[in-house]
Amino acid sequence: MKEWLFLFCFLLLALVQVSAQGYYADVVMDVSDAGTVFISGTTNHPALDVPRSDEFTSKHGKYWLLSIDLNGVFSDYVFSLKLPLGLN
Repeated sequence: MKEWLFLFCFLLLALVQVSAQGYYADVVMDVSDAGTVFISGTTNHPALDVPRSDEFTSKHGKYWLLSIDLNGVFSDYVFSLKLPLGLN
């Protein structure tokens, strides 16, 4: 009986540990004058695991909007953002 209880507790803890691991990111996001975001670095988040994306920016009149809205829990993250020169 003790062996089964020990095994059950071990499996339960292993399951919680696996599900508790979230996303990680160590990325550089370089925004071009045209609004394209070039992403480099290491991540396991599917939205950041692309070399470039136009989904993070939009233009409203003369203003650019940058929106980085990611679903999920990050256990570790480092983001570096590079904007175009001469940005007002």
